[in-house]
Amino acid sequence: MRMPPSHDDHHRAGASHDPDLASPEAIARRMVTELPRFGSWASAIRDFETPHGKVGLRQLAILWLIRYDTFGPEPLSATSLAVHFQVQPSVITKALTRLETSGLITRTVDPADSRRSLIAITEPGIEVSRYVEDLFIADMMDSLSRVESIRWDELARALDVLEAVGDDLVRKLGQTRKPTRQRRQPRPILSQPDTDPDR
Repeated sequence: MRMPPSHDDHHRAGASHDPDLASPEAIARRMVTELPRFGSWASAIRDFETPHGKVGLRQLAILWLIRYDTFGPEPLSATSLAVHFQVQPSVITKALTRLETSGLITRTVDPADSRRSLIAITEPGIEVSRYVEDLFIADMMDSLSRVESIRWDELARALDVLEAVGDDLVRKLGQTRKPTRQRRQPRPILSQPDTDPDR
């Protein structure tokens, strides 16, 4: 049974009609307050039972990055992953060891630098990544199905904007300019601190 609309529902429904609520500052404020909830949802489960055994959230994030070739032509290493997740290389090394032991990745010596290992995802690793991704997608689709009158084309365009904004925010993480106020830099979704950081 659907509950009657709350005050917040009315507030959100009127956002597109109230000029003040549609101002750039108001939209930025909503993004800052609403989007972290997606991160909390995505990182709420720390371990996933998969057809290839239990896999931790950190390991899944690494598999996802490798599978989608996030780093492009740059050789993938524990160091580059540590920079991405803003953690010590030893944390990533432990996660990679677990992935390799589980047969989800392979590590080979870099012929250009014997001190480095090249990381590649295996077929079981791809299967695990897709399996968990499908769980997230199914959960998201279930929630979307409960929202009335979705305009899918508008939502798709809004996601394009969010993607562009996200790319720019990530770019800013690499800048060395002093921030206007002291704060902890945000972490990407699926890289929130784990109760067991080695996972």
